Amino acid sequence: MAEIYPHPKMTFGQWIANVWYYYKWFILLGVVVLTGVVVASVQFFSRVEPDASILYVGPRVVSERRCEEIAASAEALMKTDPNGDGKKKVDISTVALSTQYASLIGNELPGQTEYDAYMDYRNEILAGDACVLLLDPLFYGQLEKDGVLLPLSEALGEIPDGAQKCGIALEDLALYRRDGFSALAPETILCFRYPSAYSVPDGEERAAIQKRQLSVFRDLAAAA
Repeated sequence: MAEIYPHPKMTFGQWIANVWYYYKWFILLGVVVLTGVVVASVQFFSRVEPDASILYVGPRVVSERRCEEIAASAEALMKTDPNGDGKKKVDISTVALSTQYASLIGNELPGQTEYDAYMDYRNEILAGDACVLLLDPLFYGQLEKDGVLLPLSEALGEIPDGAQKCGIALEDLALYRRDGFSALAPETILCFRYPSAYSVPDGEERAAIQKRQLSVFRDLAAAA
C-alpha cells in the first residue's frame, strides 16, 4: 500500500505563483479575448450613426483637417437631427480625380493612380446611397447627363437664380463663407444624388436614408 504524504500548506502568494506557473498561457489568452470583447463593445455602443454623407469629387486633394472643418460646418448648419439619435453627425468622403483623368490613366500619383481614383468615384456613384455631392463642374456635367442627380425643382421646390438644373456653385451660396467649404474651388457644385439602384438598402430603409440626406442638403443650400 502506497504511503500518503500530506501536502504542505501554501501561502496565498505561493498559490498564485503555482497557478501562474501551470496556467499562465490560458490566463493570457483569456485576458486577450476579454480585452478584445471590451474594446469591440465600447466601439459598437459609442458609434454615432451619421445623419448624412458628403462626397467631394474633384482635382483638389482635401486634407483631413479640411474634411473635419466641412463636417463641423455642416453639422452646425443642420436645423434638426434627421436620424433622431440626439447627435448631429456628417461623414465626409473625398476622391481626388484630375479632370484630365482619361489621358492620365496609368500614371502614378502619390498613393494611387488616376485609374484607382476613377474607379473609387464610379463605384461610389454606381453602388452608393443617396448623398450630398460636392463636384467639380466636369463631373457634375457627367452625372447630370447620366440622370443620377435630383433636380433642384424637386430638392428645393425651385431653381434659385444662377443655379443649374441640379446644382448650385459654392460661390453663389452663403455656404462658401463657412470653414472648410471656403477651401474648395468656388466653381465646385453642391448637388444631390439619387440612391443607386445597386445600393444595399431597399424599400423603406432606402427612402429613410434619402429623407435624412435631403434634409441636410436643404440646410446647406439655405445657409445664411
